[in-house]
Amino acid sequence: MPCDIPPYDMQAYNGLTMFSVITHSYLWKQILLQRRLPATNDENEGALGPFRKLIHQQPQLTIQAYNELTIFFHNNTQLFMETNFTAEEDYKFLHKVAREAGSGEQA
Repeated sequence: MPCDIPPYDMQAYNGLTMFSVITHSYLWKQILLQRRLPATNDENEGALGPFRKLIHQQPQLTIQAYNELTIFFHNNTQLFMETNFTAEEDYKFLHKVAREAGSGEQA
């Protein structure tokens, strides 16, 4: 993408004031901000990459189920359950809450 501002040259360091060098630098930053460059060079590096891989392996997976799986692994929910859910009543209560929450949904 061509740019209106010429690159640095030796004249900027020899004859021009520091103000013009700072202004030049500021304008370059503004141009780069306007271009809105992607955060990564690879489109599969962000959150989209793991989703695309998993949806390729499990095409029936919904975006909601993917988000729930991501949160489950990110929060280390399995370790939390192993640590805090020690009695059978804990699991019964969890199943009861899940049934009540899911009773209004339609497949």
